[in-house]
Amino acid sequence: MHKEAKSFPVGPYTTTGTLRVDPLRAWVTATGPDQVVLHIITPQLRTVETKIFEQNAQLLDELQHPQLLKPTQTLTQTEFGFVQVCPQSLETLIQYPLEKSPEHAWEATRQTLELLSTLHEANFWVGAFLPESLLWKDGQAFLFDLTLKPLIRASVTGSELVLATHAAPEVASTMTGSVAADLYSLAQHIGFIDPELKSTAWFQRCTAKDPGSRPRDAKAALALLEAERPIQVPAAPSDIERIEDPTPPPSDIEPIEVGPAEIEPIPANGTAPPEPAPQAEVPVPTPPAETAVPPETHPTAFQTELAASRKRAQLVAILVIVALFLITALTAQIILTNQPKSNPNRERTAP
Repeated sequence: MHKEAKSFPVGPYTTTGTLRVDPLRAWVTATGPDQVVLHIITPQLRTVETKIFEQNAQLLDELQHPQLLKPTQTLTQTEFGFVQVCPQSLETLIQYPLEKSPEHAWEATRQTLELLSTLHEANFWVGAFLPESLLWKDGQAFLFDLTLKPLIRASVTGSELVLATHAAPEVASTMTGSVAADLYSLAQHIGFIDPELKSTAWFQRCTAKDPGSRPRDAKAALALLEAERPIQVPAAPSDIERIEDPTPPPSDIEPIEVGPAEIEPIPANGTAPPEPAPQAEVPVPTPPAETAVPPETHPTAFQTELAASRKRAQLVAILVIVALFLITALTAQIILTNQPKSNPNRERTAP
């Protein structure tokens, strides 16, 4: 992101804004002989360290790749440790880090591996991929952060802070880079952007702790990635893309052959035959009207409750009758039990 900052001179240029800053480096816009982006190594370097950066710049000059954003000039005799001049186009591209386009992570990884193959064949390793090392614009991946290698080789104080969370374990501990270390850092960077790629064999191999277990080079890593290419589901063709078949579909209806019409001859006297009398229309009997079926009626809630009350009243009446019957039978039984019994042996009194 472009930030306005206090201007200061850098060689023949004057800074106008800040694009990116980390503990050891800064990318700033500047104006002077032309509009450029300056890549500044902020610490003061010793002579040995300066020579390492110069060797790195010479090696980059020999590399030609359209997706490699390399500096065009090195500035000397400045109050900074090391300054490189980059094209102004970097000011626009740096606004498009790959992490803003995670849906293109797979394709960007494929292109970056091809670019790494070119760099490694020239004995150039990157060292680590930082959050904004990879850019994505108009379907292309760009690599522009190419000064980590001299920082690692020169063991510049503070470089371990830049590498701690992004470089391979052996780089952060021994300050030595390699092809295997580049593959490790790239995979970690891509896995952060698109976590779905962490489940692939490509990611597991590239991030192995043992450098010897990683792919031998970028081409081998690319072959692993290609084997796990996401399946692209083709979209349905639009109405414009559909091509109509000019051949009409076959018809199951057989054509009807029409013969010549029979024309009645006209008599010699020139008069046409009389037209036949119109036939009387036969009345069509009208079918009897269907008897309307009365609609099905459903009892209301009041009617339902009334019917239930009647049933309860009938049940109570039955119970009362049964109770009266039982009471009557029990009373009769008690009366019969209490009557005195007659003695047949009792003497009869004389009259």
